This record gives sequence, structure tokens and C-alpha cells, in this order.
Amino acid sequence: MEGVDFIAMEFIEGTPLNRVLAGRKAGEANAPSFLKLLEYARQTASALTKAHAKGIVHRDLKPANIMVTPEGIVKVLDFGLAKWTEPEGEGAGAHLETGLTNAGAVMGTPAYMSPEQALGEKVDWRSDIFSFGVILYELVSGARPFAGANTVALLKQIVHAEPVPVVQVNPAVPERVAALIDACMKKDRDQRLQSLAGVLGEGGGTMASFVGTLAPEVAVPPVEVPRKWSTAVLASGLAAVALLGAGGWQRAAIADRVLALLPARSVAVPVTAYEHYQLGATLLERYDRQGNVDKAIEAFQKAIQLDAQSAPAYAGLAQGYVFRYAVAPDAQWLRLARESAEKSVQIAPSLGMAHAVLGKVMTTQGQLSDAERELDAAFLDNPKDPLVFLYRANLLTAQQKRLEAEKELRAGLALEPNRWLLSENLGSLLYRRGDYGDALAVLNQALRLTPDNAILHRTAATSLYMLNRYDEAAAEFQKSLEIQPSAVVYNNLGTLRFFQGRFGDAVAPLEKAVELSAGNYLYWGNLGDAYRWAPGQRDKSKTTYTRAAQLARAELERKPNDPDLHSRLAIYLAKLGDPQGSRAELGKLPSTAKSGLLMFRVAIAWELLGERDKALTALGESLGAGYSLNEIEHEPELVALRADRRYQLLAATSGTATGKK
Repeated sequence: MEGVDFIAMEFIEGTPLNRVLAGRKAGEANAPSFLKLLEYARQTASALTKAHAKGIVHRDLKPANIMVTPEGIVKVLDFGLAKWTEPEGEGAGAHLETGLTNAGAVMGTPAYMSPEQALGEKVDWRSDIFSFGVILYELVSGARPFAGANTVALLKQIVHAEPVPVVQVNPAVPERVAALIDACMKKDRDQRLQSLAGVLGEGGGTMASFVGTLAPEVAVPPVEVPRKWSTAVLASGLAAVALLGAGGWQRAAIADRVLALLPARSVAVPVTAYEHYQLGATLLERYDRQGNVDKAIEAFQKAIQLDAQSAPAYAGLAQGYVFRYAVAPDAQWLRLARESAEKSVQIAPSLGMAHAVLGKVMTTQGQLSDAERELDAAFLDNPKDPLVFLYRANLLTAQQKRLEAEKELRAGLALEPNRWLLSENLGSLLYRRGDYGDALAVLNQALRLTPDNAILHRTAATSLYMLNRYDEAAAEFQKSLEIQPSAVVYNNLGTLRFFQGRFGDAVAPLEKAVELSAGNYLYWGNLGDAYRWAPGQRDKSKTTYTRAAQLARAELERKPNDPDLHSRLAIYLAKLGDPQGSRAELGKLPSTAKSGLLMFRVAIAWELLGERDKALTALGESLGAGYSLNEIEHEPELVALRADRRYQLLAATSGTATGKK
């Protein structure tokens, strides 16, 4: 009406999240699933990320201010209260009602306040992140993390008390969700998660891929759970003292057993093609767990049976075959991966995930130019997908562009700091570059998020070894084997014993590695080394080196320009008494390939061929690239070379004589 001031506001039809959660606790038939609750949390995080990017801080985030529309769209409400200026001076307090927002010196609803809000300090976007963590805690556990008889007692809990770990309230909460909650609810805002971008699959991932558990559905307790283990959980056969006293990686494993023992009604069985796809994506997120890859492949195949045009399912299937190839390098897995990835691209040419996985397959096959084309297409479709950054880093590593690869991995981690696979790849890259301390720091950070991860324990052990921390390295290898026995860990443990000079002790784990993965040239070559130096077993080495050379040649057919393969094959042939073949392989090395590890192997080959001058030159280049002098000192093939005066001069001037870098 003319001359009348008014405000027009959008009317949003829906249900506040606190009522949605109440229905879930009450066990209502139409209550949302666990994954649906996480989807609401993801949308909330996305909305807050956009607000924070504009410099807007909500300051009163709570379930009552989060509306869920009938279509499942989340709307974050009451941003008007975000425009609050902190009062100055002493005594600027305000009376607070637990259920309502209060304008005044202390802003927000007490149960969802951050510590800095409770203290009346100046707040920023990280206060919203703490509140988000509180809400997520309640969504997955059915309980609030802080409680008090009155407002003062409640605020004291928020400022000083640590909440009961969410997995103790609901043991079935996936570990990645629990880790996210912990990161959001750090008391010190500088230690807190600094951005909600990328959480719960935001930015290209899927909800299922974030959760990282065997089941796509987890029960939220129907009532507020007391702050102790329920008799039902204890009756499941798990002793409370064992669970509460176990280390982090043990506790995570026990939590999986608790999940398996929950009533059948708490685990939803996938029905639709999309649900099978989500289950497969969830399983692949923790492909390190035994059986997950096979179960994921089965889930993707079921999705395709239900929907033959499901491009994401074909992409997931391709990824599953790539992981299977990593464990057991048989060409059939790459063939199947290629077929599935190409089918995904054929069905959905604009699907970035399809191009990304196809690019990964091509990288593994050594078709680097084609891989670059596919990964560029994936990046154009979704420039914020951490998986694309990971696969681009894999390609750059294959192209010997390790600095660029590191940048890609760090960019991916900036988008999704909790993605353990990115951390593992970065740690491995730093390890290969000789930055063992930095590699270990990255891997330890990832282990804090997924302490039951056999792959991370294995990779951390290799860095510990290169830092001369042998006992710690052996302990990490043992942890990895306890979580999940694998060929690669047996190989690494055998290698550790070998370079400790315990050649006889190296034989058994290396034999086990070959037994578990008979198609890996590296395992055969390492077993040949153990036989070569173990007392009374040298005669066995010829057969193993022959097999190693055969497998390496087969791999070179797929990756003809791989310098690592050429250098290893040169060593195998030299030990088999084929100097001409060994020299031919050394001649195929590109002049630009000069990594410390590569030149170390080149030095071994030249020494075996009787070319001491060339061996010393290669060792100089290896040390110049940062390779460990201590590793050179433990190589039995270089015993005679180390007595050479020229080597002594190299060692004295290398700058690494006191230990590994």
C-alpha cells in the first residue's frame, strides 16, 4: 500500500529440524533415515559455507532454525539475528532462556553456543562451526553433548567440559562422522575445523562416500541415551572394559562389530539402483578394509542390474576394479575397469566422475596423454571434486612432475581435509622425494582420523624406517598386519628385516607376500634378494629373479616409459647374469629421471655390472637428490663399493651421514 512501509518475507513450508529429530527419536514410521539426516547436515553446512563466504555469521544456529521442506530441501532461517555487535565493558550480561534466542551481550541459544559465545567474547564464523558440530552430534546420537541443571551450569559445561565421545552414546556412528564432530567442537577456535566446505561429501563427493562404513543405514537411539554403555550393548558379548580401554584403532574395529550385532531393523537393505550405488561408494571409501572392494563391486553390479543406464554405478565399478588391481595386479582388472569407465562416459558424457575414473584407468595403463584429456574434462565439470585432484596428482607423478602432483594433493586436502586417501598419497609422494619427516606428519594426521587403517600404518612404517626408527617401523607394520594381512605389508616387513641384515628372517614374510600376490614383480624380486643373501638359499634366487623379470617385462608393455620398471629390470637381469640385457634397460632411462631412489637403483645395477665409476656417479646424483646415506650403507650389493676411497669422500660430503633424511 502506498505510503506504508512493510517487510516481505518468504513463507517456507516445512518441518523444523528439531521436530524431525523428535520424530526420529520416537521411532515414527516416516522418520528420516540416518543417511537422510546426514544429508540435512550436508545442506546446512553448504548454506553456512555460502554465508561465511559473504562475511555473514549466523550466531544462533540450532535445529529450530533449520527448516526441512517436503521435498527434503534444507533452509537455514533467522539470519536476521546475525547482525549483532558485541557490547563493550564489564557487566554486559544478559538473562538467557534455554529454549529461546536472547538479544543482548551473550548471543545465541545456550545448548548450541560455542565456548567463545558463552564467555561473551567476540565471535566469528568458527562459532557457527562449533554449533554445527553440536547439531550433528545430536542428529547421529539422539543426545545433546552438553547438559546442565540451569543456564549457568550449561555454559560452564560448554566452556570447560569435554563431551562424551559420540561413539559411546551411539557405537554405530561411523568413524568419519565422529571425527568430523570432534573437529568442529574443539574448544580453541584456532584448533577447530576452519571451514565447513567439503564436509559430508559437499563439493563433489557423495554422502555415502563420506560416511565410510559398511552399512548405509545406522540407527539413532530412540530415546536420550544415558552417559554409559547400555546393558543391551554389553549383552552383545563385548566387554565394556575391553572397549573403553582399547586403543583408537582397536576401538574402531570393535565399533564395527557392534554395528554388525545391532538389530536387523537398524540396517536398511538397499532396494533401488541408487541405494546399491551409495552402498558401493561407501564401501570404496574404506577400500583398505578386507572384503570392502569385493562387496563394493557386487553392490555396483546390482545397481546396474536394476538400472542398466546408471553411469555413476559403472564409474564406481571401474574404480572398484582399479582398487582390485592395486591389490592383485592382474591385467584383467584393468581391462574390466576400462570397459566400465568407458561405458559410464558413453551413458553420461558430461559426468565428471566418469571422466575422472577413466583418466585414472588410463594413467594406470600408462596412456598418459589420453589420461590428461579425460582428467581435464573431469576438472571442467567439477573443479572442486577432491577425487579429481587425487587422480590428477597420480597422473603428474607418472609424468615425473612430483612438485605439481604435491600441489594437486594439497589442493584436494584443502577442500576435504579428512579424506585419508589424499593424505596417504601425499605421504607416499613426500616419502619418495626423501622428505620422510614431513611424510610421517601427514600420515599421522590421517591416522588420527582413521586409526584402524592398515594402509596408513603401512605407509607410516616406511617413513619411520627411513628415519632409522626401526622398532617403531616394525610395530607399525605389525599393527597393519593385525588389522588386515596383506601382501604389501609382508613385503615391507621382509624388506625391513633384509636391510637390517637379518636375511634369514626376511625370507618368510617375503614368501608370504608372493603367496598372496603372485603377479607382482617387485615381491618376486625382493624374495630373490632374500634368497640371494640368506645362508644356504642362494640357489633359489635364480628362479625368483627370472619370474620377477618376466612380470616386469609384461608391465613394461603397458608402461613402456616407466623409469622405475626399467631400473628394476636392469637389476634383475644383472643378477641373472645377463649384462647385455641389463645395459639395454639402463639405456632406456630418460635423462630427466633423476630421483634419489631411482639413481640408487641405477648405482646398484652399474656396480653389479662391474662399472664402478658409473655406480659412483649415480650414487652422487642419488645423494644430491636427497636420498638416504643410511640406506646406501645397508645395501649388501654395495659392500665392495663402500670400501672405495671415492665413496668415502662422497659420504663425508653428502650432508646426510648422520642418518636418513
